[in-house]
Amino acid sequence: REDNVWIGSYFGGVDYMLSRKSLFRHFHPEESPGALNARIPRGMAEVDDGMLWIATEDRGVFIYDSKTGRFEPFNGIEGLGTNIHSLYYDKQRREVWIGTRFNGLFRYSLSTRKAVKYFYSHGISSEGIFYICQTYDGKMWVATMDGLRWYDHEKDEFRKIGDNKLDNIFIYSLYEDRDKRLWVATVTMGLFCIEKGKVKQYSKETGCGLTDNYVITVYEDSQRRLWIGTNNSGLFCLDGKAENKVNHASLEIPQQCTVCSIVEDN
Repeated sequence: REDNVWIGSYFGGVDYMLSRKSLFRHFHPEESPGALNARIPRGMAEVDDGMLWIATEDRGVFIYDSKTGRFEPFNGIEGLGTNIHSLYYDKQRREVWIGTRFNGLFRYSLSTRKAVKYFYSHGISSEGIFYICQTYDGKMWVATMDGLRWYDHEKDEFRKIGDNKLDNIFIYSLYEDRDKRLWVATVTMGLFCIEKGKVKQYSKETGCGLTDNYVITVYEDSQRRLWIGTNNSGLFCLDGKAENKVNHASLEIPQQCTVCSIVEDN
């Protein structure tokens, strides 16, 4: 919100880059009060102005107050666990959705300070929730280890989309592009695109050019090119002008590396 960038590292805490100044501030793991006592930040969500919630894989959720510069552990949900994989803030309802690796999904109200647990219940059939997002139409989606689900607010339950593959496979992350298409990254079947209720698959088997079916992340740049980060084969690019062709990115990036996140600068 303040044109700053937060970067989570797998074993080294969090880096805070001030974009208007050429410097980094590193919040390294330490046990002192007010510090970030975690090594593996996984996801972040700005809940209120200057209040950043941080999901970690080793110490649960922390809340960073930019006014005080302090990190405080979040202890508002009993049984939340310490391995947290995803966060999403519903600003309209003032609710934080928290996806865990082993304890399912939680919905926490900032107004009432109460939580609802979705764990092998309410349509959630998986213990692992890897990503949460909301699309242009207000529909909330969750990526689980047992398929893609969308949330029915009226019935307070999650539903399948009716696709034999997406209903049952390990979903790693989700991304909505400017054309309001939802991209679904999977661990074993490549990348899927959902547009106006139709599902299209990009994988090794479809002959599109993608050579790794383990897709971690997706990002659309300012030229409407879709960048695809894979677990074993580096970075790929899907040009919007040729929607059926995926190319290995011609950048100085090893083709056998893991790409976890992509963002475009100025």
